Amino acid sequence: MKSINITFAIMIVGIILFAVGSAAAMEKKIEATVMKNGDNYCLLDDTTEYIVLGKNLKPYVGDTVSVSGDVYNGINFPTIRVDAIKIVAHKDLITPKLKSERAMS
Repeated sequence: MKSINITFAIMIVGIILFAVGSAAAMEKKIEATVMKNGDNYCLLDDTTEYIVLGKNLKPYVGDTVSVSGDVYNGINFPTIRVDAIKIVAHKDLITPKLKSERAMS
């Protein structure tokens, strides 16, 4: 009985280590627009929507920002735990011409 408990404990530890290794984060820098998605805030770049953790982005909605942080693969969307944020362009300064140029690049 004791050996079964030890084997079971070793299996649980192995599963936990595998899960932690699979969920390992990658440090990344992203330039994206801050958007509101329901009750949450997200970052939207040319190809990906990121769910945001760690910062209140409400004051930045509509702004284009550069953020750095750890990116995790989420179930539906990648998630970024934001360490630093810097405004690249205020929403009031983004003209229709700039929007179309950004969409083309």
